[in-house]
Amino acid sequence: MVIAPSVVSDRYVQLVDLARGGPQIADGAVIPESRTATPIELDELYASLDTLVSALGPNGANSKGALSELLDTGAANLRGNGAAFNESVRNFAEAARTLSGSADDLFATVDELQKFTTMLAGNDRQVLSVNTQLDQVWRTLAADRDELSTALSTLGTALADIQGFIKDNRAAIKSNVDKLARTTQLLVDNRASVAEALDVAPLAVTNVVQAFDPESQTLQGRTNLLEYFASGQGADLPPLPVPLSSGTVGGGR
Repeated sequence: MVIAPSVVSDRYVQLVDLARGGPQIADGAVIPESRTATPIELDELYASLDTLVSALGPNGANSKGALSELLDTGAANLRGNGAAFNESVRNFAEAARTLSGSADDLFATVDELQKFTTMLAGNDRQVLSVNTQLDQVWRTLAADRDELSTALSTLGTALADIQGFIKDNRAAIKSNVDKLARTTQLLVDNRASVAEALDVAPLAVTNVVQAFDPESQTLQGRTNLLEYFASGQGADLPPLPVPLSSGTVGGGR
């Protein structure tokens, strides 16, 4: 870099961003122009200021008084708000420093937002459908806002009553919950039997309905008592106390 200590003075060359302990530049090496910088000349600075003033002057942006009106409006809006504006600038600077210290997290968040927006763009029809349904829901709620308000008010009163009931009957509710827990545990322990009963119950109910005789108002059925007799010599005793005698096996009712 070509450094000028003051506006009018000699200049000197300074090397910046030195690599301490790194590789050294070799003798006869050439620093390319792309890696050099020179200070702005004083006449260039004056020329730039003249161009800016001319662009904002009466022959430029302020030809119809737009810049003057902008300055007058800005002064009127900021009059009496200097402290608040100063505080806003300070807060903005603090936010900028915070974001600067969390650049990695910020860029990761932006990257995730970009992925999210890409996903939404890829599912445009679904998003449109959801928005349409939400619009219909809000229209329905807006049309029934009086009923909704009444329902919410009633719900608030009901919740207050429930709270009072629970407070007054806490001991009884706790006892019932404990009993319900034991009952639930029994159902869990016997879930196989419960499942079997639920499978058989519809058939049993159907059989009962079909066995009902409307004329006699009774349930009718038949049974085969021979199934309860001993099936042969040396067999176990029958499950029912049916009287047995010689020659009766396989006959009689």
